[in-house]
Amino acid sequence: MNNQTAKRKICAVILWIMLLFWMAFIFSMSSQEASESSKSSGEVIETILKIVKPDYESLTATEKYELIDSLQFIVRKIAHFTGYTIIGILSYWALFSTFSLKGDNNRTYKIIIFALLIGLLYSVSDEIHQFFVPGRSCELRDVIIDFSGVTLGVGLSFAVLVIVRKIRSKNEKAHIL
Repeated sequence: MNNQTAKRKICAVILWIMLLFWMAFIFSMSSQEASESSKSSGEVIETILKIVKPDYESLTATEKYELIDSLQFIVRKIAHFTGYTIIGILSYWALFSTFSLKGDNNRTYKIIIFALLIGLLYSVSDEIHQFFVPGRSCELRDVIIDFSGVTLGVGLSFAVLVIVRKIRSKNEKAHIL
């Protein structure tokens, strides 16, 4: 095994470990009961409001509560989308690293399809898991949001690959001339 192959194997293992850790993080967040989850997202919202809304501290406790409550839904859905965008990115690159070790020339479509499937299946399993957590629910809307995030992550990863390959191709042509 040459040095390049060893580096690729290490990279592939690291990417799969990162993906599994990220999935475990999402699982742990999904395991929170509804009240604990709302409290966590409320604290995040409050921290952001203290930064972006200069008069936040001057609001009454009721006004703060109502403002935070009004932002809970959108912040939670953004968190779903972002978390699953990361799953899309990590899945794509883990698969890319694995397929490049096998020398599979027809890997682009396989990588995209498998990365999307990983994200979709994990999203569905996560929603089923939430069904059994007190106060949480299983929502088709969340699966759609999650899968949209996965799709963005996979699409961004593929776009980066295309750009890098074009740059390399131009550089190789420039060295030939």
